[in-house]
Order: sequence, then C-alpha cells, then structure tokens
Amino acid sequence: MTRFSRIVSATAALGLGLAWGCAGTHAVPRELAEAREAYTRANAGPANSLAPSQLHTAKEALDRAEKAFSNYPEAKETRDLAYIAERQSQLAEANAGIELAASAGRCAEGAAASEPR
Repeated sequence: MTRFSRIVSATAALGLGLAWGCAGTHAVPRELAEAREAYTRANAGPANSLAPSQLHTAKEALDRAEKAFSNYPEAKETRDLAYIAERQSQLAEANAGIELAASAGRCAEGAAASEPR
C-alpha cells in the first residue's frame, strides 16, 4: 500500500468514525439551553449569596432536566423539566433582587435616621 493510499484510507476511516459518532447525538432543546443559561446567570449573581437555598433548588431542577435529556433527548418531559429549571433559576434571581432592594432600603432608612436635624 502506498503512502497516498494509507492517507486516503485513514482520512476515510476518520470521516466515517466522525459521521457515525455524530449520528447518535441530539440537538439540545432550546428550553434546556435557556435553563442552563438562566442557572449560570443566577449562580454568578447575587442569588448565590442571597438566595442559596433557592439556587440549590434550581440546580436540582436543572440536574433533573439534564438527566432526562441524557435518557430521553426528544421527550416532551425533557423540555418541561428544563422549563421548570429555568423558572427556578429566575425565581432565585428575583428573590435575591428583592433582598438587595430591602437591604438598600434599610441602609437608606438608617442613614436618614442618623442625619442631624
């Protein structure tokens, strides 16, 4: 076998292997991609410190959606679980925002009370 034949054979085998491997993959549903983004955003923001238990609930919901995607990538339940996970992350973010606003309000009240009249 010539060097050229070996290169062609190796390239063909590699291409066939890649095609075979890609045939078994499924596109990530939009809902799951959005749930991942929502959790990443919530985890990177104030929810991490101000609403940790709700963020944990969101992570558990995302994990359930990820598991459903691994087992049943095209099932409606996978998309439903991802939707729930996204909403859990958004809830953690919203509650952290409420806590931040309440904290800012308490600080403003304290500052106003300490001003001389």
